Amino acid sequence: MQLAKIFDKDERTISLRNLLIAAQNNPIELTPHITNEDLTYIENKIEENESILEDIKLIRDQRLAHWDSIVTNDSELLIDNIKILLEDVKSMYNILRYGHEGIPYNYTKLIRTTKCHTSQIFRFMCKERDRDIQKIKDAEKFISESENQSDDNSIG
Repeated sequence: MQLAKIFDKDERTISLRNLLIAAQNNPIELTPHITNEDLTYIENKIEENESILEDIKLIRDQRLAHWDSIVTNDSELLIDNIKILLEDVKSMYNILRYGHEGIPYNYTKLIRTTKCHTSQIFRFMCKERDRDIQKIKDAEKFISESENQSDDNSIG
């Protein structure tokens, strides 16, 4: 549902929808490097993606309502739609950024950095898991040795 935040209608958020409204209300200050047609393109893309967002929300609600069972759905279609949605989001933000600053955003570095950070977090989590497993094994060994000593003392 994080994707839905990008399209939030709440006026208090800095969503794509609200950035578009601000740009439409003040194009000279906020988006001097693009045309009204560009802003209309973004508006149309937001509306086109509404159905994808509704599908995501439906699946989320089904999963929450039926968390203890397997919810069958056409996951492949959903994944393809999410990929389309992500590409559209990148495109819309790029248009707005270009409109504001006159330069597009290069997502390559962001993607590379995200992959690197994700890998680092995963390695950290694996180390923590291994450390916790070792603590459990040490505790089990300690308990086992204590029980053996206890048995030896009661015999003697």
